[in-house]
Amino acid sequence: MLKKFMTRKNTKASKRKEFLSGLHFETLERRELLAGDLGAAYADVAEGEGGFLTGYYAPPSVSFAGNGYVDSSTTVGKAPLDVAIEYLQENAADFNLTSADFSEFVVKSEVFSQHTRVTHVALQQMLNGLPVQNTYANVAVDNDGRILSAGTNFLPGLGDGEQQSESVLQPGVDSVQAFQSLVSALGLTLTETPGVTSSSSGVSQQQT
Repeated sequence: MLKKFMTRKNTKASKRKEFLSGLHFETLERRELLAGDLGAAYADVAEGEGGFLTGYYAPPSVSFAGNGYVDSSTTVGKAPLDVAIEYLQENAADFNLTSADFSEFVVKSEVFSQHTRVTHVALQQMLNGLPVQNTYANVAVDNDGRILSAGTNFLPGLGDGEQQSESVLQPGVDSVQAFQSLVSALGLTLTETPGVTSSSSGVSQQQT
């Protein structure tokens, strides 16, 4: 009986040893980042060697984050979104901007983490109701209304009122020239001269 028990025990130990020998363990890196640059999740990247695509502009980004708080003043009772907007407007100079540059935007996301009790706010810059491509602001607000991190690549000067009229929003090339540049940049050839079939007035100046 004892021999049978010992045999069964040895077999079990052997199977366990065989199982563990096939496992590989490695030390994981420490994860201490509370907020990342959400703009990278939205940004489109355009690459090209000349012509139309080289005109794509990626605004420079300014970010603040560290081991502590970027702004440790508490604002209990305010919504995290309001706290984030107020922080950006009041500290615009730190980002080489003015408070007016944060006057027109759209909220891209507002995500609350149950684990860290932090709300991550992402904004996109707007001009005359139109989104400005690849311009974002990201703020992490903790449960007490303190700012953990903030970053933005908003363009300066769009909110100063000088570019708000339709008369100054005239494109450098017309739609046909833009279409021809795109075709050339893609290595294609037009078989006939393109023309505008329909257009709309207003800020969007949408054309077909």
